Amino acid sequence: MVQQTETAEQIRARRRAEGTKRRQRSAQRQGLFYVFCIGALGWLYWYAHGGGAPTDSSARETRAALEHVQSAMLRETVESPVQALDAQANRRLDRQRSLVGTAAARHVGSAPRGGSRDDLRLLQQLVDQRVFRNDQVYELQALGVVLGDVMAKQLGLSWIVVDDEYGRTRALQYGDGDDVFFPITMISRRYEKNIPVDVEKLYRETEASVARLGQLRAEAPSGR
Repeated sequence: MVQQTETAEQIRARRRAEGTKRRQRSAQRQGLFYVFCIGALGWLYWYAHGGGAPTDSSARETRAALEHVQSAMLRETVESPVQALDAQANRRLDRQRSLVGTAAARHVGSAPRGGSRDDLRLLQQLVDQRVFRNDQVYELQALGVVLGDVMAKQLGLSWIVVDDEYGRTRALQYGDGDDVFFPITMISRRYEKNIPVDVEKLYRETEASVARLGQLRAEAPSGR
């Protein structure tokens, strides 16, 4: 049997298809989260309008449930092996950091500071000014790289590569476990669909998710 070698165009087409599958999966998770939130808000509305006032314990339970689901939507537990960043992945990150630095210097007057919380405000300015078009996926994902740098430095996460059925993807790993975050698409998938992007909120939600993971690990029985 003769084994055919993929052409460059076939490789690009396959990678585009893999990226589409990953974005669809992320959209499905986000949709489930919105459905859950709407249901929870409806429950609280019913309580406040004839269903009786919620007790402190029920309010705490609802808030905890919302936080748990939100945490699950922001992260993934991957079964595929994660790998340290190789030279190619590092170069791609650096190119996208440089791209954002150039855009920020031109439109904002300053450049990212390598993971500083101040970079969140810079990213928000670039988003609000619509510096990039909706179809500039590479550039929009570059904003996610800088967002990921802030998360990595401030929350103690590490850049890694996930190699699964959808292809090789750069992500942030929590500790040495299987819980990972995908900051590179957090901005782009909202921006592409004209959904308002609150960069600070994306950071705070991830921060809460990381804290939740820490709490779960601390509560886990020893030996697990």
